[in-house]
Order: sequence, then structure tokens, then C-alpha cells
Amino acid sequence: MQFKKIINKDGENKIKKYEIKDLIANCKDEEVILKVLYSAVCGSDLSNFKKTHIGEPKVMGHEYSGSLFYCGKNVPGSFRGGTTIYNVQPNVHCNKCTNCINKNFSLCNEKKCYGYHYEGGYSEYTKVHYKNLYVYENKSTENAICSSLIEPVACIIKTIKKANIQISNSVLITGAGFTGLSMILYLNKELKLKQITSVDIKKINRKKSLELGANKTYDSVPEDTFDIVIDTTGNTLVINKALKSLNPSGKLVIFGVANEKSNISLNAHDVWKKEITILGSRSTNHNHDDAIDFVKRYNEIFVKMITHRLRLESLENIETIVSQKNYIKGVICREKSL
Repeated sequence: MQFKKIINKDGENKIKKYEIKDLIANCKDEEVILKVLYSAVCGSDLSNFKKTHIGEPKVMGHEYSGSLFYCGKNVPGSFRGGTTIYNVQPNVHCNKCTNCINKNFSLCNEKKCYGYHYEGGYSEYTKVHYKNLYVYENKSTENAICSSLIEPVACIIKTIKKANIQISNSVLITGAGFTGLSMILYLNKELKLKQITSVDIKKINRKKSLELGANKTYDSVPEDTFDIVIDTTGNTLVINKALKSLNPSGKLVIFGVANEKSNISLNAHDVWKKEITILGSRSTNHNHDDAIDFVKRYNEIFVKMITHRLRLESLENIETIVSQKNYIKGVICREKSL
């Protein structure tokens, strides 16, 4: 039996066919072969697609879920096939370095990731260590597609907790794509914040912000001031302007991935005078269970943020899709990739 996967090489995505028997032959004793049901498209993947210096061809996709097709001989019997849907926690940590010991797993010295270092979810079948699987639900339901959203939501929850946001804080979210919208939903539903402002250039995203709990929204950083700014854009022009909008003792949280050579402008005197805190937040931090709980409780809201259900072949022309005006989140669906 053959299956398909998307190979990224020299900045281009191409679909290729492989034999399932070869995948089984190379499956280690503690690995499973996952039949990928849903694989969400992440902005970081789009950036990596364009890189021409990433070396060997890669199968990307780190936001994915599926059912068990095959289990290695040392996989515990509690893992079952059938209708159980598993989400993949894509990060692999050493659990030995100082960062891991201090529970800063996202900073692990030996961190690896399914979807970059190891083959990920842009495939019909893929291998993964059983310890990276989390049960999403035991049967397929109408909103099972939301099982692919756990990793980005886990990143969001980690960021909000790290910022130590209080109910009295005023918060500005710069960038109201899927990430920013999910942050607004969490701030509204879990922290009960009343002062949430969003910024996004797309009208659909600004409208969705208000639906999910923002009380103000703009197409550029406003003149107002805020206790906390969370940037999801990685755009240094946006970050520089947001820095100036911080109240005394304010916090700037950089979540979006900026260009490696980009710099922001800081007035050292203002940082000192206003006692500003600048935080970075990347990846998850062993909070997959919290993310699964949150997504399942609000899956009717999350499913509406999935504006595009895609075929695996769509990744060959993904830039055209994500640039559409109504695009918020795209998910590759098994039923549409066969």
C-alpha cells in the first residue's frame, strides 16, 4: 500500500508517494505509526518552507493528530487503535539538562521537534514515539478536527501564564490571527479580563476579536496605553510602537517569531523609569493536558476559526491560500486528502 507525504526541499513543497511496508520496517519498538487525520498549518512552517539552506529534505507539520495504525512491540497495551484520536506533542526533550531540571522544557539544550528534526504531520502516515501521544477523544465527533489545534493552544496558555496577567490588567494583543484570537478567547473565558484590545490589518480578524472577547480593536497600534502587550506578529515596527504604549511597570511579551537579524529599539532611560519588563515565550512547556481541556470545552468556537479545510496537495501552493482575505486557520483533513 502506498501513501503520500509532502517533501520540502530548497523552499518548495512536492508531494511524493511511499510504501507503507517500508515505514513499518523502520518503526522502532517504542514508536507507533500514526494515520494522520488532521494537520494544521502553522505560520512558522510557512517561514521554514522558504528557507533554502535547511539541508536534507524535510516532512514538516507539527500541529497534528490521528489514529493508531501500527504499534512497536514495546508500546504499552493502553494504546489502542480504532476510533481513539491522539494528538501529538511534537517536542522531544532530554530531561537531563539544567533547563529541563528547572522545568524550562522549551529551552532544553537538546530539544528536537517532530515536523522539523523528525518527520511530522504533513503526511498520510508518520512515525512518532508513543510518549508524545495524548488522547484527545475516544471516538470521532463532528468537531474532531480541533484535535489538531492543541500544540498552538498549549503555546498560548504557557505565554499567558508566564506573563502573570491579573484580572485588572489592560492587555493589547498585536496580531489577531489564530494565535491572537485564541489568546483573546483564553483571556476572556479563563481569566475573565474586561480590558482586551486587539490590532490586526485584516477586517475579518478584527471582527472575530470582538466576538471572542476583545472590547476594542484597531488596524494599527493605537495611542492608548496598556499594562501588558503580547506581540504575535514578530514585526519589529509593530513591537517598537507597542513598547511606547506600555504603562509604568508594564510588560512586553514577544511571542511572534521575528527575523533572526531584526532588532527592536529600546530607550534605556524609559525602561528604567517605567520599570518595564520584556519577556520572550516560545514553544510549549508540558501543558498539553491544559490545552486539550480548553480546546474541548470551546471546540464549537475553535472549529469556526478553521476557515480552510485543505487537501495535502494544497501545501504545494499554500502561500496563495493563506493570503486570502478570509483566512484564519487552515487544516489538512484526511477525508479531503485521499
